[in-house]
Amino acid sequence: MCEPTDQEACAFTISSVGTVSPDSIAVTMTASGITPAQAAAHKFAIAPQPGPLAYLGTTSQTIYTFTGAQLPATVNPGVVWGTNAGTDLDNSDMGTTIVVTYTVVAESLEGATGAPVASATPVPTVTPVPTKTPGEIVEGATGAPGQTTTPPPTASPGGSSGSNPSTPLLTLLVCFLLAGLGLSAVLYQRRSIR
Repeated sequence: MCEPTDQEACAFTISSVGTVSPDSIAVTMTASGITPAQAAAHKFAIAPQPGPLAYLGTTSQTIYTFTGAQLPATVNPGVVWGTNAGTDLDNSDMGTTIVVTYTVVAESLEGATGAPVASATPVPTVTPVPTKTPGEIVEGATGAPGQTTTPPPTASPGGSSGSNPSTPLLTLLVCFLLAGLGLSAVLYQRRSIR
C-alpha cells in the first residue's frame, strides 16, 4: 500500500532482460474499487513524478512512455487523494479500498516492415442489377407467387395414421372450402365479363 507521505513505496524499475531491445514501452494503470462518482469528482489520483496528476478512473490509462534507449528506467508514481487530488473526501468515501495495477507493455519491431495502410489499387465498386420477379396479374392487382398449400405432416400426433379420425374430416373441409372459393371466383368473373 502506498502512503502519500512515502513517495518511494510505489517506485519500480523497468529494464530489458532479453536480447531484443524494445522500441517503445508504455506503463498503464487500472484502478479497481473506485466508483464512477469518485472518479468524476477527482478524489483520487496518481502523481507520476514527473507529469500532471492522472486521476483514477474506471478505464485504463497510460501514465508513462519510454523508448528502449531510456532503459533501465525507475518510475515513482505517488498517490494523492482528497484536497491534494482536487476534492475533499466525505463520509461516502469511508472504507474505500482502491487497488491500482500497473501494466508494462513493451513493443519491438526488430527490423520488421509493415505494408502501407492505404491501397494504391482502387477497389472496384459493384453496381446492383435489378431483377424481375415473376408475378400474376388478376384484374389489375399484382402479386408474387408463393406457396399456397402447406406440406403434409411427416408424423401423426396420435400414433398410426389410421387412429386420428379428424384428419379425413379436415381434408374434406379444406377441399369444400377451396371448391367454394373456386366457384365464387368463376361466378364473379362471368358477371364482370357481361
